[in-house]
Amino acid sequence: MQQRIERRAHARGRVAGSATVLPMRGRPGEYLVDDVSAGGARLVGGPLVGAGVPARILLRLVGLPCVRLNAVVVRTDACRDGGAAIAFSFRNVPAQVQADINRTVVESLQRSRRPAVLVADPDVTVLARMVDALGALGHRSILAFRPSEAMRFLTQPCADVGVALVGMDQGSVRGDDLLELIRRRSPGVHGALMAARSSADAAREADRPPESAPILSLPPRPGRLGAVIGAAPNAAPAEEGKPPRC
Repeated sequence: MQQRIERRAHARGRVAGSATVLPMRGRPGEYLVDDVSAGGARLVGGPLVGAGVPARILLRLVGLPCVRLNAVVVRTDACRDGGAAIAFSFRNVPAQVQADINRTVVESLQRSRRPAVLVADPDVTVLARMVDALGALGHRSILAFRPSEAMRFLTQPCADVGVALVGMDQGSVRGDDLLELIRRRSPGVHGALMAARSSADAAREADRPPESAPILSLPPRPGRLGAVIGAAPNAAPAEEGKPPRC
């Protein structure tokens, strides 16, 4: 009960970021921040860690320097793609760090009124790169590991998706097909495909119909990423910010 009260004593929300988790028992791993507060965080994408296991977390939130935090796992859930969703409770967080995280969360909640960028790809490495790239341009990101998750986010009014960036290979669904489903569900969403392309791939892009979605090369170049997002009719101006590094 105390752990739940601690999480709710602070502002909590989605902030673009990533984390390295070093558990006392289990494998270390890289995770994406799903939501965070000054009292704890929910991290996704890395290996499973058992409930009750202490851990050291290197937390990287856009707009803040990297912080090292002591934490304990309060809940862990396995994902179908083999990763995990883990809730951590922070321990003995310095007052200044608490204030910085709380301020960043509050600012993120205020920015949440702007259209978000939905990023759909089964590769957690791609998602992590896009979180950093979008955060550096000041854009809020919503992450989907599976096509079903992407479609579910579109049904949530609070998500307010303005742009969808979709990986070309979605496993059972082609990226083009997923974008078409997104357009049918939400005609106002501007879409683009993501791909790690060779020169041959780039040449084939010239043969695509004019109405086809643009292709964003990975890793994304800031200028190209900004241009793709800026082409959306409801795009908001980007804000300054760079992801921290440990």
